[in-house]
This record gives sequence, C-alpha cells and structure tokens, in this order.
Amino acid sequence: MSNANTVDLRGYKSNFLSTEQALLINSNSHVLNKFITGLPKAELHIHIEGTLEPVDMLAIAKRNHLLGKLEGYVVGSDDATWCQVQKSKREFRNLQEFLDLYYAACDVMRTEEDFYDLCMAYLQKASKGNVRHCEIFFDPQTHMIERNNISIETVVNGLHRACQAGKSLAPPVDAHLILCFLRHRHPGCAWASPPATKNEALDLLQTLIDSDDDLLGKIMGVGLDSSERDNPPEIFKDVFRLAKKVGLRCVAHAGEEGPSSYITDALDILGCERIDHGVRCLESDAVVERLVSEGIPLTVCPCSNHQLQVISRYFSGENPVRTMMSRGLKVTLNGDDPAYFFGHEDKFGQTHGGYIESNYLATAKECALTADELVKLALNSFESSFISNVQMQEYRGMVKEYCANFQQG
Repeated sequence: MSNANTVDLRGYKSNFLSTEQALLINSNSHVLNKFITGLPKAELHIHIEGTLEPVDMLAIAKRNHLLGKLEGYVVGSDDATWCQVQKSKREFRNLQEFLDLYYAACDVMRTEEDFYDLCMAYLQKASKGNVRHCEIFFDPQTHMIERNNISIETVVNGLHRACQAGKSLAPPVDAHLILCFLRHRHPGCAWASPPATKNEALDLLQTLIDSDDDLLGKIMGVGLDSSERDNPPEIFKDVFRLAKKVGLRCVAHAGEEGPSSYITDALDILGCERIDHGVRCLESDAVVERLVSEGIPLTVCPCSNHQLQVISRYFSGENPVRTMMSRGLKVTLNGDDPAYFFGHEDKFGQTHGGYIESNYLATAKECALTADELVKLALNSFESSFISNVQMQEYRGMVKEYCANFQQG
C-alpha cells in the first residue's frame, strides 16, 4: 500500500509497482541490480556463436584435439592466463574487427555435442538472469562453408536438442532458433571466402525444406546478419520470399552500421516483422513514424553498440534508448554477442558485462530509466516475440506477480 505522505512523481506507471517499490528500486543500486536480474524477460537478439566464452572454446578445442587452432595457446601453459589474454583482445573499433575474431573462434566447433554444449552454456546463464523466452540466432554458413564443412544436421540438431533441454532448467527457458543468412555471402561481395555461389542462401533454405530429419520444423524463422555496410537487404529478397511461403517468421539486422533506409527495405522488400538493432532509425523522422505507427519492434543491444563504437559515431556517445522510448518506439534490450561485448564503462564509471541483465542495468543508469520503464521494456520483450497470445498473457502475469512480490531482501 502507498504511504499517503509519499508523493508519486512517476511520469509513466506500469501499474505493477507501488510508489514505495519504485522509489526504492531507483534509489539503491543494489536493489536495482536485484530487480533487473529477477525481472522475467525475453531475449530476442542473441547470436549463439557470440556466447562462446574463451573457457568454453578451450574446453571444446581440447575435446576435439584442436588446441593448435587456438592462437597463442601453448600446451602445458596456464589455461586461465590464456583465457584472460583472449578476453583482453575483445575490444573493437567497428563491426568488421569483431566479426573477424568471432568467425575465427568458430574453428573449434565440429560436432553436434559442441553445438549442444554451446547452447546449453548460454541457456544456463539466461536462466540465472530469469530470461524465460529466447529466440536464438545461429549462422550455419559459418560452419558449413567458411570454416569446417560441417553438415546442417549437425548444427541444427545440436542446438535444437539444447533448446529442448532448456525447458528443464530452473527456472525453465523456452528457447527457439532463428537461422541467419550471412549478408556478405553473395556473388557481389568480393571478400567473401570462399566466394559465394549464386543461390547459396536459397540452396541452404531448400536443404532444410527437403530434409528427412524435419530440420525446418526445428527453426522458428530466418534472419539476416553479418556485415551490414554495402550489403543491402534487397539481395536476399528471394530467400525471404521462400521463407515466408513455408511459414517461417522473418527478421533482419538493419540500421546498425547501415543507413535507416535499410530498415525500410527490410520491411518492404524482405517482409520482416521485427528489426534487429535499428538504432539509426532516429536519423529519419519518416522511418521513426512508420515504426511507431505499425508497432514494429526493435531489438536494441546497447552494450554491443557501445563496444562497436556505434553510439560514439552516430549518437555522440549517448545511449539512444531514452530517445527511442520517448519517440514511442517499441524497444527491447538484448545481449547480441555477450562473450565479446563486455567491459563497457558507463558515464558514471561503472563497468558492465555483456549479457542481457548488464544491458538493462547500463541503460537504466545511462538513460535514468525508472523501475516502471524497466517493467515496460520487459513487457515489450514478450510482446515483440513470436509467442502465442496465450503465452503472452502467461508471461505478463509472471511479470505482474514478480513486481507484486518484489522486496528489497
């Protein structure tokens, strides 16, 4: 119950928190961190390859007898030191610098068990952060074509088996897969290695459709990731048309390093239902107005944007989430590639990790978000997902119950 002497100055009220709860959460960093960690949420922008921590990469390399693939690793040396050195290298000036290291790390992945372990390691972290639903990106072309000639069955079956196992975690995580096409893998990209074939993305999707192992039934949708600059969405219109025809949901990275026009193209040409990143929509009032009027969700990744210098280059170093929310955009917060995008130091001197709860905390501090606005972001995450209306109401009830029972503790 509210104290009659407490003045409620909240501009936005979720109706899930009392005045006293809201004031307590926003006035104490420890309580804020606890509230964020326990808040039920969905993660809609997470690349499973981007969750490969050095310690896990080392364990997989040992199992597959691939220690020679690890840069700087000396047999008999201290594993912890090697892992720390690898983490220290994960600082980037732009997207491409990150992608070069990201793809190289995938060299150790060879077996279905490797993909199962990779996904389970992420799901266990997600469960601890009370991520109750996630839609996980994976890049089969990386493993099938660019690195190790691994079969699509090996990749999908390992990841899908982990998604099924995630339902048994405490708390459980409802996990689904989104197959991402690498946007640099087309014949017009001179640096794709090996060179892309004319219908590479189409052929990949057709392989899933024709599979005797029901691979198509093991994925929820398709996406578009990798190097955005100079690789416009229209290149992939045919494969997205086929994806929609067979009932897959469609998303795409757009408006991160590419212009805001890529957002429009992803909607109009690819038929996307959700935009990944999308922060550069703020450069065009027309794009913002359309996203707001059509209720198109944006899966924003603030710690990633900081670490790849997107925020410093396009937003003068200021986290854009407050502006995006003020404009009425449907924003969600996500980890992107959390094993790589840690170490962001906010303007108050606090250093943050890369996983989803760190993105909530960093944004809460940098954008002066209220507890009610954090609840709104959590609700946005479920509303922006590809779950049923029945599931949506269940998760909404879960958020409401969590808020009603939240205590400083």
